[in-house]
Amino acid sequence: MGLNVKAFLDDPPAKLDINKILGNGIEEKYLGKVTASNKYDDGSFTRVMRLFGDSMGIAYMAWFN
Repeated sequence: MGLNVKAFLDDPPAKLDINKILGNGIEEKYLGKVTASNKYDDGSFTRVMRLFGDSMGIAYMAWFN
């Protein structure tokens, strides 16, 4: 099981308490089955951070938004 970010952003908790997450875990409604198509890809995250991490990062963010 993994964190379903879409479900988390569509219906966020009223209060995000890190101690509750670390103690009891994430609520079941925010979990989803991990498959090959939705598996976390560290390479994509690294590429996005590299794109926005340079001196033109703010300009890129403004352009894409």
